[in-house]
Amino acid sequence: MPILESDANKEVLVICPKCKKQARIPIPQNIFKEVNKTLATVRIEKNVTCEHEFIIYIDRNFVSRGEMASDYIISPVISTERIELKKDLMSEFDITIIKVNLYPLALCYTLRGLLFGSQVLIIIEDENEFLRQHYNAFISYIFSNSFDISQKFAVETVKNYESNKKKYKEYLIIKNVDILQDKKKFIKSHDLGVERGMANIFYENTSPLESVLLLNNEVQKVALLTNSLLKLFNNGNQLKNLNMSMIIDYLEKTHETKVNIKYCEFLLQIIKYRYQKSIPNLYRGMEFSKFYKLSK
Repeated sequence: MPILESDANKEVLVICPKCKKQARIPIPQNIFKEVNKTLATVRIEKNVTCEHEFIIYIDRNFVSRGEMASDYIISPVISTERIELKKDLMSEFDITIIKVNLYPLALCYTLRGLLFGSQVLIIIEDENEFLRQHYNAFISYIFSNSFDISQKFAVETVKNYESNKKKYKEYLIIKNVDILQDKKKFIKSHDLGVERGMANIFYENTSPLESVLLLNNEVQKVALLTNSLLKLFNNGNQLKNLNMSMIIDYLEKTHETKVNIKYCEFLLQIIKYRYQKSIPNLYRGMEFSKFYKLSK
């Protein structure tokens, strides 16, 4: 975005989520003029603060409330079962309402928590209680035919949360783009490449229906590949002899696709946290040149 010095601008301190370089940049004061939201989204182009492009979320006091890298990890190309969005489900959530009110960074946090087996709570403003039904139905659909998230996801207004805090003492708690609680330390903004890819597919697709179907497909792919790894790891004698190169080869041959090493690391984190499996050092015995090639 073009940034010009002007009396109509206010300076905001921003921090790159990748290199952590800080800078004060001018943001137009009229940014909220046509945005009836708590936060405004601003894309920071390359060479404004550093060599990276990223997104920041600005509150109405012109304070940065969160940053999200723009790059993401591309998922493997795998065919999964396409689940039809039935009319009765469509009546339970409005895709446009989801895209307008649920920030991409908040969706990344939600995906990370649920995929890693955590309970997740999203807190909404009291006047937005209508969002509860939309969020619940939306999350329920995108996880259908993949992971069991029953009793794992909740949406509460600020008032209800304040009255029932003890109920959510173990939850990953999200409000707007703020993490209010993350006891298991699952959220690392620089380590959300796969989730950013999923969110990008959903938010960038101009067809509301197609965007939800594709997001569901992404979660199904994660479940399919994770289940393949669980079968592989159930052989204890074999596990101790595996390395990352062998695991990627196994996934690629089994599913006839290409698997990025970062995507594979993401799958292994799910195995570790969701299924409580002990994962040994998988980089032993790998030639550096091959490791470098896999990580490209």
